Amino acid sequence: MKKIFKLFLNKIKLYHWIKERIKKNKVIKFQKNSNMVFEILIAVLEKNKIEYWLEYGTLLGVIREKGIIKHDYDIDIGILETNVNKKELENILKINGFKKVKEILADNKITEQKYIFKNFEVDIDFYFFYKEKEVIKGYAYEWLTFEEKYLAYMCTFSNFQIKYYEIKEKKVRVPKNFNKHLLEYYGEDYLIPNKNWEQKDAKNIKIINVKVDEIKYI
Repeated sequence: MKKIFKLFLNKIKLYHWIKERIKKNKVIKFQKNSNMVFEILIAVLEKNKIEYWLEYGTLLGVIREKGIIKHDYDIDIGILETNVNKKELENILKINGFKKVKEILADNKITEQKYIFKNFEVDIDFYFFYKEKEVIKGYAYEWLTFEEKYLAYMCTFSNFQIKYYEIKEKKVRVPKNFNKHLLEYYGEDYLIPNKNWEQKDAKNIKIINVKVDEIKYI
């Protein structure tokens, strides 16, 4: 019994070691080209009048660090369902060198799309939110490796408007009440960097029971 338990612990340790190595490699590759891809992406969205806003870690980086977080590994963009045609968005991005590589669906509804720009290893996640009374809701996911499935969360923000925020002489769209927005998601210590932060640590999420499907395009 002790031998079985020891093997199990070793498996857990190996999993976490591999997970950290993969994450570290993703961060290194992301940081190399993230600023360039970010600027191109924002220019494309603005030119085509896409009503986006910076979300999650990308919003946090812009507000707290005036740029991309050093230990981040993707770009997060929020869009209201009612403000976008997903097929048109895909076509606009495709014309400009962005390729859709993955979609995540909850109960057959597209809730998230992942893109990359050309051959640069920079992930861009589009999250599709919707309004419900006085709040704005969206889906978030956590991959459960041992169960090989996604754990789904519902993320709920107070209703917000969008405004422009200037960073390094460029303007990007952010929630008008960005301090409250970040506080709702990350908690009171959001201004303190935390490399160990994970999705499950968010303050305004709850686990939901939905059918989750992942579609990969490469």
